[in-house]
Amino acid sequence: MKDWESQRVAILVIGILFDIILESKLNLNKGGIILSEKVNIIVVTVAFETVILWLVTLFFGWSLIETLFLGGLAIFGVVWLFQLNVNQTNNEYNATAKGFTGKESGVIKPFQFSLSPITLGLLLFLMVSFLITVITYYPYFKN
Repeated sequence: MKDWESQRVAILVIGILFDIILESKLNLNKGGIILSEKVNIIVVTVAFETVILWLVTLFFGWSLIETLFLGGLAIFGVVWLFQLNVNQTNNEYNATAKGFTGKESGVIKPFQFSLSPITLGLLLFLMVSFLITVITYYPYFKN
């Protein structure tokens, strides 16, 4: 796919996502189908991530397909590592407080990834970008 074609596809996807958001807001008073606030957050997350990564591709001159997948993976990895760091910091604080004072300040919890609408949007973006990457490069592996 040529660069201008991939940019055109990205703009089309962004337009569709924003149309979904606007449609849900406009149907609020008309009694139409209303998307929940969580779905709106997921859609906005996907659209925001698409726009940011598209701007990165324009700035650096990289291919949109690879940037979408690798950028989505990198952003998801940063969010996962941030949640892991928060959990580890809390566990260290609780263990230190109990060690020095002998009082319970909280329990030490194993890390458990939490799914919020934003992280679901990041996961959805990652899965769709992986699917687009596989479909785009499938002819190269078919032979």
